[in-house]
Amino acid sequence: MKRGILLLYASIGVLSVVAACDKCACNMSGPSGGISDLVYKNGMSLQYASAYYKSNHMGKSTDVFHTCLLAGNYYLNENLKFNAQIPYQLNTRNSEVGNSQNQGFGDARVMLHAILMKARDLGKGYLAEAQVGLGFKLPTGKYLTDLHASNLPENFNTGNGAFGINAQASVAISKDQMGIYLGSYYLQYLKSKDDYHFGNQLSLSSLFFVIKEWSNGFALTPQTGFSWEHSWNDRGVNGFQIENTGGWGLLWPIGLSIRKDALLLNLQYSIPLEQNYAGGDSQLRNKMAIDLHYFF
Repeated sequence: MKRGILLLYASIGVLSVVAACDKCACNMSGPSGGISDLVYKNGMSLQYASAYYKSNHMGKSTDVFHTCLLAGNYYLNENLKFNAQIPYQLNTRNSEVGNSQNQGFGDARVMLHAILMKARDLGKGYLAEAQVGLGFKLPTGKYLTDLHASNLPENFNTGNGAFGINAQASVAISKDQMGIYLGSYYLQYLKSKDDYHFGNQLSLSSLFFVIKEWSNGFALTPQTGFSWEHSWNDRGVNGFQIENTGGWGLLWPIGLSIRKDALLLNLQYSIPLEQNYAGGDSQLRNKMAIDLHYFF
C-alpha cells in the first residue's frame, strides 16, 4: 500500500490558484505542485493554469489570467527537499472601452520542505504522510508602477515588486486504494518598491481520491473535494486599506491524474460554489490547471 499512497502524491494535480480582477483577490497564487510535492523523487514539471472572471470594471469586462510555470524538486537528503519555481504570465482584459493586456515573467519562488511522516502506520490499515515547507517569494518578475496608464490595475502586474514569505503544510491519510488529502498555503507579502502592500493570501484544500493501478505501470486517479481561498485587502502608501480589494471563494475542484512510469499528467477544473471578490463586482467563472511531471 505504500506504493499506492506515493502514487497518490504523484497523481493529484496542481492546486495553484491564479486569480485576478480589478480590485479583488488578484494574483492569488498557491503552491504549484499541490500534493504531488510529496513525491519522494527528484522531478521537473511544466504547468499551465488559468482563471476566468466577469466583472463590472470599466463597464462590463472579461479578465483572464494565464500562468505557465517551470518547477523543479531536488532532495538534499531523504527528509529535506528544495523546490524552485519560475512563472510566466499573460493577463488580459476585454472591456467595453477597449482591450488591454500585460505579460512577462512572474516572481520566482524557492521553498525548503521537511518530510515529517512517510507512510506511517496508524493501525487498521491506515497510512499517513505529512510535510511542511517554508520559503520566499522573490521580486524577480515584471512590476510596473505606472500600469494604470494602460487602464490596468496593480494586480495585472506579472510580478508584485516585493519580497514575500510563504509557508505550506499538507497531510494525507489513505487505506487500500482510497484516501483524503488536506493542504494549506499562506503567503505574507512585504511592501513593494513603491510602498504598495498587496494583501496576504491563505488557501485551504481537501480532496478525496481513488487510485486504480495496472501491472504495466499505468494508473488513473480521479479526485474531487473542496478548496477555499482568501486574500486580505491591499494597503496603499499611506497604510490605509484599499476599498474593495481582497476577497474569498469556495471552489469545487474535479480532477484526473494519468501516470505511466515516470511521467504524470494532471488535469483539474474548478468551479465556484460561493464567492465574494471585489465587494461582489467580480465573479469567478472557472479555473483550469494542466501539468506534466517527470520524476527521476
